[in-house]
Amino acid sequence: MTHEKIFKRDDGSKVKITVRIMYSFLYDVKYSLHVMTCGKRKRKFQKTFDYDDYEYRKLGDKERTVFAKKKYLEHATKEEIDIVASELLEKIKPSFDEMIV
Repeated sequence: MTHEKIFKRDDGSKVKITVRIMYSFLYDVKYSLHVMTCGKRKRKFQKTFDYDDYEYRKLGDKERTVFAKKKYLEHATKEEIDIVASELLEKIKPSFDEMIV
């Protein structure tokens, strides 16, 4: 399941934050984060960084995660990311009326 939200900046640019819940083989839950930017008076969102760049590819798995989080935090605040993540959790929160008997 995926949830995304667009935040507008004072200068007219926008930031799109996407949080995704992924399930693995043994019902292990993983969360994925992706941040994209859109310049002032532009329509298309651009990647925050290029995954094919040598600076990213030369790193190991843990270093790649640290690198990506650092790049994402250059464009979005931790509070904004937490807002999107909590909205996603609210979407999947079950209520009694939605339950099937």
